[in-house]
This record gives sequence, C-alpha cells and structure tokens, in this order.
Amino acid sequence: MRELLTPKFLVLLLIGLVVRILLIPNLGFEFDTVVTQYRWGTDALQMGFTNFWSNYTQFLDYLPGAVVFSMLIRIISGIFSPEAQAFVIVLKIFNLFIDFALLIVIARWLKSLHKVGNNVANWTSYLVWLSPAVLVVSAFWGQFDSLILLLIITSLWLALNRKKYFWGGAILALAITLKLQPVLLLPIIFLGILLLSKLKKTFIFAVGMVAVLVLLNIVPFLLNLDRSLFVFGQPFLRSPMITNGAHTFWELFYPMFTQPADIVLALGNFKLSVSNVALLAFLASLAVTVWFFIKQKANLTFAKILLGIQFLNMSYFLFMMNMHSRYGYFPIILSLMTLPLLLEFIENRWQRAATIMLTVLFHLAFTVNQLTVYNVFYGDKLPRWLNSILGMWELNILDATIYFFFWLNLLIILFLKRRKSDIV
Repeated sequence: MRELLTPKFLVLLLIGLVVRILLIPNLGFEFDTVVTQYRWGTDALQMGFTNFWSNYTQFLDYLPGAVVFSMLIRIISGIFSPEAQAFVIVLKIFNLFIDFALLIVIARWLKSLHKVGNNVANWTSYLVWLSPAVLVVSAFWGQFDSLILLLIITSLWLALNRKKYFWGGAILALAITLKLQPVLLLPIIFLGILLLSKLKKTFIFAVGMVAVLVLLNIVPFLLNLDRSLFVFGQPFLRSPMITNGAHTFWELFYPMFTQPADIVLALGNFKLSVSNVALLAFLASLAVTVWFFIKQKANLTFAKILLGIQFLNMSYFLFMMNMHSRYGYFPIILSLMTLPLLLEFIENRWQRAATIMLTVLFHLAFTVNQLTVYNVFYGDKLPRWLNSILGMWELNILDATIYFFFWLNLLIILFLKRRKSDIV
C-alpha cells in the first residue's frame, strides 16, 4: 500500500481524485441516475420494497438487488437532502471509493505474480484509475459497474486463492443480483474453478452461489412473478434493434442491417438472420474459450481465467443484439489488468506493439462511444464544437472497427503457442 502512495504515484492518485471530485456535482446520464435510479429508490422507500415490487406501475427494468442498492443510496443522501442532486453526489462518492478499491486490488494481485514487478503493478493499477473510459462511466455517468467487476474478481480470488469456495459463490451471487452481466460468464467461471479445483470444491462454490441467489431473490419472485421473470430475462430478450448505443460489429454494416431479423445469407429455404449470426458468433467464442481452458488445464491460472472472461465478454458486447454501450466496461478494466502478463508472454515485438496500441485505442473508442450516447440525449449540455464532433457518423464506424480488431487480437493470443514464457 505504501508503494502506491510514493510521490510519483501520489500525483497520479491526486489527478484522478481531482477529476472525480470535479465531476461529482454533474448529474451524469440523467435517465440512469435521476429518472430511474433516484426515482426507484425514492418510490421504493415511500411504498416499502414489498409493495413497490408487487404493485409498481411505472417503467422498471432493474433487478431487486439494484433497487435495494438505490434505496440505500437514497437513505444516505436523504440525510442531507431529498433532492436528486444529493442522490447523485452520494452515488458518485461511492463509485470513487470502489474505483480506489479496484486500484488496490489490481496492484496487490499483480504483485503476487512473480513475473510482474512492483513498479509495473503500481503503474498498471493507476492506468485503470486514470483511464478516460473508467472516468466517463464511473465518475461522469455515475454508473456502479466497477462494483460488479470488483465483486467478480473478489469471488474468484476467494475461491481460487483463499479456497473459500462457498463465500466465493456467495459473492458472485451478490454480483448477479445487482446486474445480470455475470450470468454470461458463468460457463467459463465454473469451468475454470472445476479445472483448478476438485469437483467437490466446484459443487461447494455452486451451492454458495445458488443459496445466496435464492435467499436474495425468492421474495421478489413470490411477490411478482411476471416482473421478476422480465427483469431476470433481460440479457436473453431481443428487441427489434441492432444496438442500443454500442458501436458494435453491426455498425459496420449499417444501414444494410438495422434489425435482428434482417437476412445476412439466403440459400434457398435456408436463411441466416443477423440474430442467428450474432448467436453463432457468441457460441463460437464460448467454444474457443472452453477449448483454451481445457488445453491449458495443466497450466491454467487466475490470469488466464480473467483473459477468458475478457474475451467472452468482448464477444458478447461485439456481436449480440440490443447491446448497451456499457457492456464493454468489464473488458476495459481487464484489458489493463492482463496487459503486463500478455506483454511478458507475447514474443513477437510487432504483436506486442499491436497489443499496446489496440488497448489504448480500445479505451479511447469506448470513451468516445459513451460520449456519443450522452450527446444523443444531452447534447445541449456539451460545448457546441464537441457536440458537432460527437454527432459524426464516421466515429461510430471507427469505434466499431477498433472494437473488432481488439477482439481479433485477443482471439489470436488465445491460439498462440506457449514457448519460453507463459501467461502467469
């Protein structure tokens, strides 16, 4: 911890801290922070959670855990003021502490690996702290996605490093109750734990996860089955749109393809729609990740599991339908966490350079993606010159191209042979 606060790193800490403090008064992406989170937290407190979940008639697509989280933020902010501004301020202060916790966790994890020096570990953690993509999502928009990733990493650390499988599963259940994105990663999380531990240990992990999931969500299901099924089915529902703000792979084919039902390939009676291609691409990526884990069974590590999570999450973000821009946030942080390990492993200097360049471009593209979405809804709050730039359609294509090549580079890395050194 002391090494993170030496003079040169203290400057980086203060820069990130000042930027976050300056952004605290901003209401962020107001549809998420005020129109939904603040409103739901306030209404749930006034109605009581059980009555709220049973009888609330307004729009609601958050999980029960996320509603309770909004209630807690609302309770704390209500001590100072009942207004939305106080709610957003407390939410962003909470995000600030979570981002700092991530900084410490990343540094400590990298220092535990014998191939990564302390200096590299410290610099890497501060790259996450200062990443414009992290700052936009956490400090500007006011989203608590950092908390979900912190819970996932903590879950794996408890299970794989501390051998506390039940509690690892319980923490993962908490992450799922707040946001469903971790559900997409369950196949490789369980496969990774199974390959690194015995079947009995994996079963204990599953028991911890299922027990806490049931404990936290049984009441909402009993109160309102239809609403519970709707909110828990969100990642698997397909609305009639290619994307919901994310500049994904399909942006490259706009306006040729605008809906999931559009036909990509037709051979007689056989027709392959956009949604079919997207699903096949994601399933193929899942198969590649499983193959990578099984092939690495004798040398599978925590770092390789994080690399697999990064690749699979990126595949879902890149190819699937109705994709929100923030679904690429996990790979954003994991791309920096695993970067020192990949640079140690990759022998070809050109590919090392490409990996560094694509990681930087990925963070910049993701930042631009968030700002373009903000510009669509709240462009009047941005400077006119920035409004004009973010309104350029070419930026969407550039983002999509960078996303694709970043994903492709990850795919190539998974297929590389292990020679002198390996991913720790």
